[in-house]
Amino acid sequence: MLPLLADLAEEQPLLCVVDDAHWLDKASAEALLFAARRLDAEGVVMLFAARDTYAPPFPAPGLDELRVGALSEAAARDLLAEHAADLPQHAHVQILDEAAGNPLALRELPVAQREGQFTTRRRSAGTRACSRRSPTASRACPLPPAPCFSSPRRRPPTTSR
Repeated sequence: MLPLLADLAEEQPLLCVVDDAHWLDKASAEALLFAARRLDAEGVVMLFAARDTYAPPFPAPGLDELRVGALSEAAARDLLAEHAADLPQHAHVQILDEAAGNPLALRELPVAQREGQFTTRRRSAGTRACSRRSPTASRACPLPPAPCFSSPRRRPPTTSR
């Protein structure tokens, strides 16, 4: 795998993205992590996205980690506006409340709302309630922040709030 990726990066830098890395089988994860630790000098950067809750662990020793948190209120409203312009304002309020800044939820909940599969329930203090019954909504919602891992020496840009 190392020579193949290095050859591909000869013409231009290469970015390899592995989403939902926590679902990789052990052998694949080990092979990709091995490559990620050695290919930085070759112009190859590997980015692994993995959840740290509601999923199997994805240990990635030796790789830099960036925890991705919730979107700001303004960014969440903008993203929802892109995906739910046809929904009434009260639906926007419910979705924003339930999504808690989670970009995936802000994209999926409008679809579930249109299909009549999104309902909110009364919740106790400090808890969120979300009920979705669609093929793409197989896990609890909203999803918590997740870590991102990248090849060593390549520092992801930092953002300030």
